[in-house]
Amino acid sequence: MTNFLPRLTSLFAFLVPSFFLVAHNSYSWFAIPLMVIGLLVFPHTRNVQLQKTDHVLFVSFALYFFCTALSLVIMGGELKNLDAPSRALLIIPTLILLIKYPPAKNTLLMGIIIGGIFTGFHAYYHYFIIGVRAFSINGFMVIQSGNFAMSLGLFSLVIALESVKTKKRPSIIILASLACLLGISASFLSSARGGWVISPFIAIGVFFLYRKIISTKIKIIVVIIATIAVTTGYPSLSKRTSVAYNQVDNYLTQDKSNNSVGYRFEMWKAGIHAYISNPIFGTGYEDRIKSKHKAIEAGVADKSILKFNRLHNTYIEEASIKGSIGLAVIFCFFGCPLFLFAKNYMTTKSAYALLGGVHVLSTMGYALTQNFINHQSGILYFIIFTALFYAKLPRGNQSEHIDL
Repeated sequence: MTNFLPRLTSLFAFLVPSFFLVAHNSYSWFAIPLMVIGLLVFPHTRNVQLQKTDHVLFVSFALYFFCTALSLVIMGGELKNLDAPSRALLIIPTLILLIKYPPAKNTLLMGIIIGGIFTGFHAYYHYFIIGVRAFSINGFMVIQSGNFAMSLGLFSLVIALESVKTKKRPSIIILASLACLLGISASFLSSARGGWVISPFIAIGVFFLYRKIISTKIKIIVVIIATIAVTTGYPSLSKRTSVAYNQVDNYLTQDKSNNSVGYRFEMWKAGIHAYISNPIFGTGYEDRIKSKHKAIEAGVADKSILKFNRLHNTYIEEASIKGSIGLAVIFCFFGCPLFLFAKNYMTTKSAYALLGGVHVLSTMGYALTQNFINHQSGILYFIIFTALFYAKLPRGNQSEHIDL
Protein backbone atom coordinates (compact mmCIF):
# COMPACT_ATOMS: atom_id res chain seq x y z
CA MET A 1 0.00 0.00 0.00
CA THR A 2 2.84 2.39 0.87
CA ASN A 3 4.43 1.97 -2.58
CA PHE A 4 1.16 1.64 -4.49
CA LEU A 5 -0.69 4.78 -3.35
CA PRO A 6 2.06 7.29 -4.28
CA ARG A 7 2.13 5.82 -7.78
CA LEU A 8 -1.65 5.99 -7.94
CA THR A 9 -1.85 9.65 -6.88
CA SER A 10 0.90 10.50 -9.38
CA LEU A 11 -0.97 8.71 -12.16
CA PHE A 12 -4.23 10.55 -11.42
CA ALA A 13 -2.41 13.87 -11.05
CA PHE A 14 -1.25 13.36 -14.62
CA LEU A 15 -4.54 12.05 -16.02
CA VAL A 16 -6.92 14.63 -14.52
CA PRO A 17 -5.53 17.71 -16.34
CA SER A 18 -4.42 15.78 -19.43
CA PHE A 19 -7.94 14.64 -20.31
CA PHE A 20 -10.03 17.37 -18.73
CA LEU A 21 -11.38 18.67 -22.05
CA VAL A 22 -11.11 15.80 -24.53
CA ALA A 23 -14.85 14.99 -24.31
CA HIS A 24 -17.96 16.63 -22.91
CA ASN A 25 -17.79 14.71 -19.62
CA SER A 26 -14.07 13.94 -19.46
CA TYR A 27 -13.72 16.32 -16.49
CA SER A 28 -15.17 13.49 -14.39
CA TRP A 29 -13.31 10.54 -15.93
CA PHE A 30 -10.46 10.63 -13.42
CA ALA A 31 -11.62 13.18 -10.81
CA ILE A 32 -14.51 10.99 -9.62
CA PRO A 33 -12.45 7.75 -9.39
CA LEU A 34 -9.76 9.62 -7.45
CA MET A 35 -12.40 10.81 -4.98
CA VAL A 36 -13.75 7.26 -4.64
CA ILE A 37 -10.24 5.97 -3.97
CA GLY A 38 -9.79 8.69 -1.36
CA LEU A 39 -12.90 7.41 0.44
CA LEU A 40 -11.90 3.74 0.18
CA VAL A 41 -8.40 4.23 1.59
CA PHE A 42 -9.44 6.72 4.27
CA PRO A 43 -9.02 4.12 7.06
CA HIS A 44 -5.38 3.87 5.96
CA THR A 45 -4.73 7.60 5.44
CA ARG A 46 -6.68 9.15 8.32
CA ASN A 47 -3.68 8.87 10.66
CA VAL A 48 -1.66 11.35 8.59
CA GLN A 49 -0.24 14.24 10.62
CA LEU A 50 -2.19 17.33 9.58
CA GLN A 51 -1.31 20.98 10.01
CA LYS A 52 -3.54 23.84 11.09
CA THR A 53 -3.78 25.07 7.49
CA ASP A 54 -5.12 21.68 6.41
CA HIS A 55 -7.99 21.97 8.85
CA VAL A 56 -8.76 25.50 7.63
CA LEU A 57 -9.13 24.18 4.08
CA PHE A 58 -11.26 21.24 5.23
CA VAL A 59 -13.59 23.52 7.18
CA SER A 60 -14.01 25.94 4.24
CA PHE A 61 -15.05 23.05 1.99
CA ALA A 62 -17.31 21.43 4.57
CA LEU A 63 -19.05 24.74 5.34
CA TYR A 64 -20.20 25.04 1.73
CA PHE A 65 -22.00 21.71 2.01
CA PHE A 66 -23.47 22.31 5.47
CA CYS A 67 -24.65 25.81 4.56
CA THR A 68 -26.67 24.32 1.70
CA ALA A 69 -28.00 21.57 3.96
CA LEU A 70 -29.03 24.18 6.55
CA SER A 71 -30.83 26.18 3.87
CA LEU A 72 -32.80 23.08 2.85
CA VAL A 73 -33.79 22.40 6.46
CA ILE A 74 -34.85 25.97 7.23
CA MET A 75 -36.14 27.28 3.90
CA GLY A 76 -37.03 24.10 2.02
CA GLY A 77 -35.86 22.63 -1.26
CA GLU A 78 -34.98 19.31 -2.86
CA LEU A 79 -32.20 16.87 -2.00
CA LYS A 80 -30.76 17.28 -5.51
CA ASN A 81 -29.70 20.78 -4.44
CA LEU A 82 -27.09 19.05 -2.26
CA ASP A 83 -25.56 17.21 -5.21
CA ALA A 84 -22.88 19.73 -6.26
CA PRO A 85 -22.08 20.93 -2.69
CA SER A 86 -21.62 17.32 -1.59
CA ARG A 87 -18.53 17.13 -3.82
CA ALA A 88 -16.86 19.73 -1.61
CA LEU A 89 -17.35 17.45 1.39
CA LEU A 90 -16.33 14.27 -0.43
CA ILE A 91 -13.02 15.79 -1.60
CA ILE A 92 -11.71 15.94 1.99
CA PRO A 93 -10.63 12.26 2.17
CA THR A 94 -8.96 12.75 -1.22
CA LEU A 95 -7.14 15.79 0.11
CA ILE A 96 -5.89 13.69 3.02
CA LEU A 97 -4.74 10.98 0.58
CA LEU A 98 -2.88 13.55 -1.53
CA ILE A 99 -1.29 15.17 1.53
CA LYS A 100 -0.01 11.80 2.75
CA TYR A 101 1.11 10.66 -0.70
CA PRO A 102 1.76 13.79 -2.83
CA PRO A 103 2.04 13.19 -6.59
CA ALA A 104 5.52 13.01 -8.07
CA LYS A 105 6.83 16.43 -9.05
CA ASN A 106 6.61 16.12 -12.80
CA THR A 107 3.29 14.30 -13.19
CA LEU A 108 0.86 17.12 -12.40
CA LEU A 109 2.79 19.69 -14.40
CA MET A 110 3.22 17.48 -17.46
CA GLY A 111 -0.48 16.70 -17.25
CA ILE A 112 -1.28 20.42 -17.35
CA ILE A 113 1.00 20.96 -20.35
CA ILE A 114 -0.49 18.04 -22.27
CA GLY A 115 -4.00 19.11 -21.28
CA GLY A 116 -3.36 22.63 -22.61
CA ILE A 117 -2.04 21.26 -25.91
CA PHE A 118 -4.91 18.76 -26.32
CA THR A 119 -7.45 21.46 -25.51
CA GLY A 120 -6.00 23.85 -28.07
CA PHE A 121 -5.93 21.28 -30.85
CA HIS A 122 -9.49 20.29 -29.98
CA ALA A 123 -10.64 23.91 -30.22
CA TYR A 124 -8.75 24.43 -33.49
CA TYR A 125 -10.43 21.34 -34.95
CA HIS A 126 -13.90 22.61 -33.98
CA TYR A 127 -13.34 26.15 -35.23
CA PHE A 128 -11.13 25.77 -38.31
CA ILE A 129 -12.05 22.29 -39.59
CA ILE A 130 -15.70 21.81 -38.63
CA GLY A 131 -16.42 25.54 -38.71
CA VAL A 132 -18.29 25.91 -35.41
CA ARG A 133 -17.68 27.74 -32.17
CA ALA A 134 -15.13 25.76 -30.15
CA PHE A 135 -16.73 23.40 -27.62
CA SER A 136 -20.24 24.18 -28.86
CA ILE A 137 -20.93 20.62 -30.09
CA ASN A 138 -20.77 17.00 -28.88
CA GLY A 139 -22.30 17.80 -25.50
CA PHE A 140 -19.68 20.29 -24.29
CA MET A 141 -20.79 23.17 -22.07
CA VAL A 142 -19.21 25.94 -24.10
CA ILE A 143 -18.90 28.56 -21.35
CA GLN A 144 -17.45 26.14 -18.82
CA SER A 145 -15.10 24.66 -21.42
CA GLY A 146 -13.85 28.08 -22.50
CA ASN A 147 -13.06 28.88 -18.86
CA PHE A 148 -11.24 25.58 -18.34
CA ALA A 149 -9.17 26.24 -21.46
CA MET A 150 -8.19 29.68 -20.18
CA SER A 151 -7.09 28.17 -16.86
CA LEU A 152 -4.94 25.54 -18.57
CA GLY A 153 -3.32 28.35 -20.57
CA LEU A 154 -2.62 30.40 -17.43
CA PHE A 155 -1.26 27.37 -15.57
CA SER A 156 1.06 26.68 -18.50
CA LEU A 157 2.24 30.30 -18.41
CA VAL A 158 3.34 29.84 -14.79
CA ILE A 159 5.07 26.55 -15.66
CA ALA A 160 6.91 28.15 -18.60
CA LEU A 161 8.17 31.10 -16.54
CA GLU A 162 9.12 28.93 -13.57
CA SER A 163 11.00 26.61 -15.93
CA VAL A 164 12.96 29.60 -17.24
CA LYS A 165 13.65 30.72 -13.67
CA THR A 166 14.96 27.31 -12.62
CA LYS A 167 16.81 26.78 -15.91
CA LYS A 168 14.99 23.65 -17.00
CA ARG A 169 15.40 21.97 -20.38
CA PRO A 170 14.49 24.17 -23.38
CA SER A 171 12.07 21.46 -24.57
CA ILE A 172 9.97 21.89 -21.41
CA ILE A 173 9.88 25.67 -21.79
CA ILE A 174 8.80 25.29 -25.43
CA LEU A 175 6.07 22.76 -24.58
CA ALA A 176 4.75 24.88 -21.71
CA SER A 177 4.73 27.98 -23.93
CA LEU A 178 2.87 26.04 -26.61
CA ALA A 179 0.32 24.85 -24.04
CA CYS A 180 -0.12 28.44 -22.88
CA LEU A 181 -0.72 29.63 -26.44
CA LEU A 182 -3.13 26.82 -27.29
CA GLY A 183 -5.07 27.01 -24.02
CA ILE A 184 -5.68 30.75 -24.24
CA SER A 185 -6.44 30.50 -27.98
CA ALA A 186 -8.99 27.78 -27.23
CA SER A 187 -10.75 30.11 -24.80
CA PHE A 188 -10.88 32.82 -27.46
CA LEU A 189 -12.24 30.39 -30.06
CA SER A 190 -14.96 29.27 -27.63
CA SER A 191 -16.19 32.88 -27.38
CA ALA A 192 -16.74 32.35 -23.65
CA ARG A 193 -16.36 35.98 -22.58
CA GLY A 194 -16.54 35.25 -18.85
CA GLY A 195 -13.05 33.82 -18.99
CA TRP A 196 -11.69 37.07 -20.41
CA VAL A 197 -12.78 39.35 -17.55
CA ILE A 198 -10.10 38.74 -14.93
CA SER A 199 -7.59 36.61 -16.86
CA PRO A 200 -5.58 39.54 -18.33
CA PHE A 201 -5.02 40.91 -14.82
CA ILE A 202 -3.93 37.48 -13.57
CA ALA A 203 -1.47 37.16 -16.46
CA ILE A 204 -0.06 40.63 -15.72
CA GLY A 205 0.31 39.65 -12.07
CA VAL A 206 2.20 36.48 -13.02
CA PHE A 207 4.58 38.46 -15.26
CA PHE A 208 5.13 40.94 -12.43
CA LEU A 209 6.11 38.17 -10.02
CA TYR A 210 8.62 36.82 -12.56
CA ARG A 211 9.81 40.24 -13.72
CA LYS A 212 13.40 39.63 -12.56
CA ILE A 213 13.91 36.73 -14.99
CA ILE A 214 12.14 38.25 -17.99
CA SER A 215 14.91 39.04 -20.45
CA THR A 216 14.61 40.68 -23.86
CA LYS A 217 14.42 37.23 -25.46
CA ILE A 218 11.50 36.25 -23.21
CA LYS A 219 9.72 39.54 -23.94
CA ILE A 220 9.99 38.80 -27.66
CA ILE A 221 8.62 35.29 -27.14
CA VAL A 222 5.75 36.65 -25.04
CA VAL A 223 4.87 39.18 -27.75
CA ILE A 224 4.95 36.43 -30.38
CA ILE A 225 2.71 34.14 -28.31
CA ALA A 226 0.27 36.97 -27.53
CA THR A 227 0.19 38.00 -31.20
CA ILE A 228 -0.53 34.46 -32.39
CA ALA A 229 -3.18 33.92 -29.73
CA VAL A 230 -4.96 37.18 -30.51
CA THR A 231 -4.61 36.75 -34.27
CA THR A 232 -5.92 33.19 -34.16
CA GLY A 233 -8.88 34.11 -32.02
CA TYR A 234 -9.41 37.60 -33.47
CA PRO A 235 -12.57 36.85 -35.49
CA SER A 236 -14.26 35.37 -32.44
CA LEU A 237 -12.63 37.75 -29.96
CA SER A 238 -13.50 40.95 -31.83
CA LYS A 239 -17.03 39.81 -32.66
CA ARG A 240 -17.90 38.81 -29.11
CA THR A 241 -16.31 41.93 -27.62
CA SER A 242 -18.20 44.15 -30.08
CA VAL A 243 -21.45 42.33 -29.38
CA ALA A 244 -20.96 42.75 -25.63
CA TYR A 245 -20.27 46.47 -26.03
CA ASN A 246 -23.37 46.97 -28.19
CA GLN A 247 -25.52 44.95 -25.80
CA VAL A 248 -24.40 47.02 -22.82
CA ASP A 249 -24.97 50.23 -24.80
CA ASN A 250 -28.46 49.12 -25.86
CA TYR A 251 -29.31 48.15 -22.32
CA LEU A 252 -28.20 51.47 -20.84
CA THR A 253 -29.52 53.78 -23.54
CA GLN A 254 -32.55 51.94 -24.91
CA ASP A 255 -33.42 49.67 -22.00
CA LYS A 256 -33.22 46.59 -24.23
CA SER A 257 -32.70 43.44 -22.21
CA ASN A 258 -33.35 40.85 -24.94
CA ASN A 259 -29.72 39.77 -25.23
CA SER A 260 -27.22 37.78 -23.15
CA VAL A 261 -25.78 40.82 -21.34
CA GLY A 262 -29.22 42.34 -20.77
CA TYR A 263 -30.59 39.07 -19.44
CA ARG A 264 -27.71 38.90 -16.97
CA PHE A 265 -28.31 42.45 -15.73
CA GLU A 266 -32.00 41.69 -15.21
CA MET A 267 -31.23 38.44 -13.40
CA TRP A 268 -28.72 40.18 -11.16
CA LYS A 269 -31.26 42.89 -10.30
CA ALA A 270 -33.81 40.21 -9.41
CA GLY A 271 -31.24 38.38 -7.29
CA ILE A 272 -30.25 41.53 -5.41
CA HIS A 273 -33.94 42.29 -4.85
CA ALA A 274 -34.43 38.80 -3.39
CA TYR A 275 -31.41 39.25 -1.12
CA ILE A 276 -32.57 42.64 0.16
CA SER A 277 -36.00 41.15 0.87
CA ASN A 278 -34.48 38.18 2.72
CA PRO A 279 -31.06 39.32 3.95
CA ILE A 280 -30.36 36.63 6.57
CA PHE A 281 -31.45 33.26 5.16
CA GLY A 282 -32.37 34.24 1.60
CA THR A 283 -35.37 32.92 -0.28
CA GLY A 284 -34.29 29.30 -0.12
CA TYR A 285 -34.39 26.97 -3.11
CA GLU A 286 -38.12 26.40 -2.76
CA ASP A 287 -39.12 30.04 -3.23
CA ARG A 288 -36.49 31.27 -5.68
CA ILE A 289 -38.95 31.18 -8.61
CA LYS A 290 -41.52 33.03 -6.51
CA SER A 291 -38.90 35.68 -5.72
CA LYS A 292 -38.40 36.28 -9.46
CA HIS A 293 -42.12 36.92 -9.89
CA LYS A 294 -42.00 39.36 -6.97
CA ALA A 295 -39.12 41.23 -8.61
CA ILE A 296 -41.10 41.44 -11.88
CA GLU A 297 -44.24 42.63 -10.08
CA ALA A 298 -42.20 45.28 -8.28
CA GLY A 299 -40.85 46.53 -11.61
CA VAL A 300 -37.28 45.64 -10.64
CA ALA A 301 -36.65 43.09 -13.40
CA ASP A 302 -38.00 42.10 -16.80
CA LYS A 303 -40.13 38.97 -17.20
CA SER A 304 -37.46 37.51 -19.50
CA ILE A 305 -35.63 36.27 -16.37
CA LEU A 306 -38.22 33.50 -16.03
CA LYS A 307 -36.50 31.69 -18.91
CA PHE A 308 -33.45 31.01 -16.76
CA ASN A 309 -33.04 28.66 -13.81
CA ARG A 310 -29.91 30.35 -12.46
CA LEU A 311 -28.82 33.97 -12.05
CA HIS A 312 -25.51 33.67 -13.94
CA ASN A 313 -23.51 35.04 -11.01
CA THR A 314 -22.41 32.71 -8.23
CA TYR A 315 -22.22 35.42 -5.56
CA ILE A 316 -25.64 36.91 -6.26
CA GLU A 317 -27.11 33.43 -6.55
CA GLU A 318 -25.75 32.39 -3.16
CA ALA A 319 -26.87 35.66 -1.55
CA SER A 320 -30.39 35.44 -2.97
CA ILE A 321 -30.94 31.78 -2.03
CA LYS A 322 -28.96 31.53 1.23
CA GLY A 323 -28.79 35.16 2.34
CA SER A 324 -25.86 36.75 4.14
CA ILE A 325 -24.93 33.36 5.57
CA GLY A 326 -24.55 31.90 2.10
CA LEU A 327 -22.64 34.93 0.85
CA ALA A 328 -20.19 34.70 3.75
CA VAL A 329 -19.73 30.97 3.16
CA ILE A 330 -19.03 31.32 -0.57
CA PHE A 331 -16.38 33.95 0.14
CA CYS A 332 -14.92 31.57 2.72
CA PHE A 333 -15.07 28.73 0.18
CA PHE A 334 -12.94 30.72 -2.25
CA GLY A 335 -11.11 32.96 0.20
CA CYS A 336 -9.61 30.33 2.52
CA PRO A 337 -7.71 28.39 -0.17
CA LEU A 338 -6.66 31.68 -1.78
CA PHE A 339 -5.29 32.90 1.57
CA LEU A 340 -3.46 29.60 2.15
CA PHE A 341 -1.88 29.64 -1.31
CA ALA A 342 -0.88 33.31 -0.97
CA LYS A 343 0.56 32.81 2.52
CA ASN A 344 2.57 29.81 1.36
CA TYR A 345 3.87 31.67 -1.68
CA MET A 346 5.05 34.61 0.40
CA THR A 347 7.00 32.22 2.64
CA THR A 348 8.37 29.69 0.15
CA LYS A 349 7.94 31.21 -3.34
CA SER A 350 6.56 27.80 -4.31
CA ALA A 351 5.41 27.57 -7.91
CA TYR A 352 2.59 25.29 -6.74
CA ALA A 353 1.35 28.01 -4.40
CA LEU A 354 1.31 30.42 -7.33
CA LEU A 355 -0.54 27.88 -9.48
CA GLY A 356 -3.08 27.50 -6.68
CA GLY A 357 -3.51 31.25 -6.40
CA VAL A 358 -4.02 31.58 -10.17
CA HIS A 359 -6.53 28.74 -10.00
CA VAL A 360 -8.66 30.27 -7.24
CA LEU A 361 -8.55 33.83 -8.61
CA SER A 362 -9.52 32.71 -12.11
CA THR A 363 -12.41 30.64 -10.73
CA MET A 364 -13.63 33.64 -8.73
CA GLY A 365 -13.56 35.61 -11.98
CA TYR A 366 -15.54 32.97 -13.87
CA ALA A 367 -18.13 33.04 -11.08
CA LEU A 368 -18.90 36.70 -11.82
CA THR A 369 -20.82 35.92 -15.03
CA GLN A 370 -21.71 32.27 -14.58
CA ASN A 371 -23.07 29.96 -11.86
CA PHE A 372 -19.73 28.26 -12.22
CA ILE A 373 -19.61 25.92 -9.24
CA ASN A 374 -23.31 25.03 -9.36
CA HIS A 375 -22.48 22.83 -12.36
CA GLN A 376 -20.91 19.43 -11.76
CA SER A 377 -18.03 20.33 -14.07
CA GLY A 378 -17.35 23.61 -12.26
CA ILE A 379 -17.36 22.25 -8.72
CA LEU A 380 -15.23 19.24 -9.70
CA TYR A 381 -12.77 21.47 -11.52
CA PHE A 382 -12.39 23.79 -8.54
CA ILE A 383 -12.03 21.22 -5.79
CA ILE A 384 -9.83 18.72 -7.65
CA PHE A 385 -7.28 21.29 -8.85
CA THR A 386 -7.31 22.97 -5.45
CA ALA A 387 -6.55 19.59 -3.87
CA LEU A 388 -3.78 18.77 -6.36
CA PHE A 389 -2.02 22.13 -6.01
CA TYR A 390 -2.44 22.17 -2.23
CA ALA A 391 -0.96 18.70 -1.85
CA LYS A 392 2.22 19.89 -3.57
CA LEU A 393 2.79 22.86 -1.26
CA PRO A 394 5.97 22.71 0.85
CA ARG A 395 5.12 21.47 4.32
CA GLY A 396 7.30 24.07 6.03
CA ASN A 397 9.59 26.83 4.80
CA GLN A 398 11.33 24.82 2.11
CA SER A 399 10.74 26.10 -1.41
CA GLU A 400 9.12 23.74 -3.90
CA HIS A 401 10.21 24.56 -7.43
CA ILE A 402 9.01 22.85 -10.54
CA ASP A 403 11.09 19.81 -11.36
CA LEU A 404 10.69 18.62 -14.95
